[in-house]
Amino acid sequence: MVEEISVKKVVDRKIAIALVIICIILAVGIVGAVAFYSQQINTIQSKASEIASLTSQVSSLTSQVSSLTSQVSSLTSQVSSLTSQIADNSLQIQTLTSQKNELQDIVSLAKSTIWVS
Repeated sequence: MVEEISVKKVVDRKIAIALVIICIILAVGIVGAVAFYSQQINTIQSKASEIASLTSQVSSLTSQVSSLTSQVSSLTSQVSSLTSQIADNSLQIQTLTSQKNELQDIVSLAKSTIWVS
């Protein structure tokens, strides 16, 4: 019976030591997992913040593109208007040049003609 008790104590001690070792391994595993996932959560939060910042930049740049597109449209309209004015002025210059030449011809003719009364 004494042998049974001492064998039982040895077995109980071995089981207790095995359980302590298993608990230590599990505790180390849990601490490692918490540290790993904590780092992953920080990385995710950092990436989310970066995405929010980039989204804001995209929105701002989209607004700028819209504004610049509007300016280009306005300037294109002005170019068309000014091109039309140039064409009108060119036609007016041709007309005035023609009238000037006709008047010069009349003046030259008047100078060369002798008026008889």
